[in-house]
Amino acid sequence: MSAIAVRTRGVARYGGLNWPKHWSAGANYHTVIDKGSYFTGLRNSALLAVPTILAVPLLGSMAAWAYARSDSRTLRFAYYTSALSILLPVLTPVLFTGAVMLIISVWNDFYFALFLLRGTESATLPLTLYSFASSSTHGVSWNLVFAHVVLTSLPLVLVHLVLQRRVLAGLTEGGVTG
Repeated sequence: MSAIAVRTRGVARYGGLNWPKHWSAGANYHTVIDKGSYFTGLRNSALLAVPTILAVPLLGSMAAWAYARSDSRTLRFAYYTSALSILLPVLTPVLFTGAVMLIISVWNDFYFALFLLRGTESATLPLTLYSFASSSTHGVSWNLVFAHVVLTSLPLVLVHLVLQRRVLAGLTEGGVTG
């Protein structure tokens, strides 16, 4: 948890990085959830990330199958060259790790959502954070911004905690040769 996310507005604006004497965590998180469109952003981020994570490996596997079965001599040579001591079951941990890296980039994508999604009803979590942070007329409330950052990161942290062993297996499998 960020120390700034639990501070009052005045202490967050001028304080250092030490823990606050007066905590405002409940009010900060309540404001972020209530006025920061957190659940709308959470829903939209999930609606964007989940289909992407399902489609990219599926379509990539289908493209690889077509690539492998092509009658073109050039593509066949490229296939056999790239497929030497590689088998799909061996790649499963590596593909899983790639999917985790992909979900992190899709979940945190800001510019795609900024330019292509319009309105607060289709805003993802990075957009709701941006609009929440920039909507203040009295300056940035860093305590609320950091509370929103913690809540935006929370789903990915929970997914990582649940899938941590598979991620580590994929990272170590990718580095083992022979």
